[in-house]
Amino acid sequence: MGNHLKVRDAFFAGVLFAAATFAAPAIAPAAEAGSFADVSTGNAASAEGIFRSKGLTKLGFLLVIPQDAEVHTAANSVRALKSKLVTESLSRAATARAIKASLDALINLNSELANLDAQMAKVKDNPAEYNRYVNPYNETLKQVTARKNQLDELKKKEGKIEDSQSLYNEAVLTAGKSADAAAAAYAELAKDRALKAVIDQCNKGAAEPLKLGPSGTFLADAAFLKKCISDISADGIPVRMEAGVPVVEVTIHGKKHDMIWDSGASSVSLSAETAAEFGLKATDQDPVVKFTIADGTTVEARQITVRVMTVGGFSAENVICTISPPGKVRVPDLLGGTFQRHFVCRLDQQAGILHLTPIDVPDAVVSAVPSAAPSANPPPAEAPRPAAVKPPPAPASAGSPAALAELKKALLDSKWGWYTHDVLMTFHADGTVEHHGMHGTYKIAGPRTVILHISNGDTMTLEFNAKLTHYTSVNRGFGGDRYAE
Repeated sequence: MGNHLKVRDAFFAGVLFAAATFAAPAIAPAAEAGSFADVSTGNAASAEGIFRSKGLTKLGFLLVIPQDAEVHTAANSVRALKSKLVTESLSRAATARAIKASLDALINLNSELANLDAQMAKVKDNPAEYNRYVNPYNETLKQVTARKNQLDELKKKEGKIEDSQSLYNEAVLTAGKSADAAAAAYAELAKDRALKAVIDQCNKGAAEPLKLGPSGTFLADAAFLKKCISDISADGIPVRMEAGVPVVEVTIHGKKHDMIWDSGASSVSLSAETAAEFGLKATDQDPVVKFTIADGTTVEARQITVRVMTVGGFSAENVICTISPPGKVRVPDLLGGTFQRHFVCRLDQQAGILHLTPIDVPDAVVSAVPSAAPSANPPPAEAPRPAAVKPPPAPASAGSPAALAELKKALLDSKWGWYTHDVLMTFHADGTVEHHGMHGTYKIAGPRTVILHISNGDTMTLEFNAKLTHYTSVNRGFGGDRYAE
């Protein structure tokens, strides 16, 4: 990932390449299932053993790597945090409305109290008239006190509302990094000719041809994470302006501290006191650097490297930082160029928002959903295989409207077993899906892939066979058959 946490759109391209390379089943004569002739050595070997040696696991008719499921777990954690953010936002908004209403009422009561006080001052020499105002005044005063107490409680409540934004941002970018690594692993496997030979041999005459992942769940999670990353970049990081100076919250070793965002500083600079709060310490072996601070004082500091430094969920790795010695002159804590160079930075001082975009993100943005587009790095051309006798009609090309329509027709025209034929799942034209005890929505994500969003919050990916007579739940490990209406 380079020197900092960055999530590349390039992993979508790697996903497409891996998916496209192994999508087509072989049509050569059948071979014995579970074994193959190793084309490079001529020795018989176990296909399952080869798959295991490559870190692959068979999941239905898919070959997936462990990171496929790990990315799904990370993406679900992001979904949970996103839901928590919504809850916090709603609670914060409701409390803000209550504070405003209480403050408005308090202003009105204070105005009424001031008016009564003025009336009483006018008739202070007339006891009878004066006493007419005493009870209303005291009652209003009680209401003012009650409103002040209510306002104090509301402000305390507002202060206790959690803010998971930084935690969410960091989770999103970390999950994106995992997706990047998984996609890169799939891309490398897609280039493995020996593995491709094994899969081709296993697929000769197979009714359910194997194909290399990623799974439909991974593709859906990748698209979800990509959208989350885009939203984070658009929303930005809150900046507090102090006397015209931008201040941001920085996290190191799990500890948080405010630092000045200084685009003119060449390096990150910490005082000895702040460094200690972060758990950072320079030694005599660290390089000595001298610099002059704004008041003209020359400071002799030690230079260290901070493994990870985070601002609003955006992390940079191996950040050079100077730590000034303790003394009478406390050097300001500056977040300078050695952190900022990892990002394209845009500070909106008027709005109080900092926008960060990790550098080295490829210009090309590739969709996360497989299509029939050719790979940017196509595999070497193979010798043509012999045609089968009386071949069936060619299926619609992957990702084509005809293929998607074919899958939708199969979904709507039939019932589908859920674990067993005793429980049947029904897909409806309005995009809903149900069986006894389950309700949700579905989305066709590819010519053989359907994603279910269950009402309880679960997400499931169904991968269908070429004949559209059976499906496998990628993330649950069960399957179901098609039943005529």
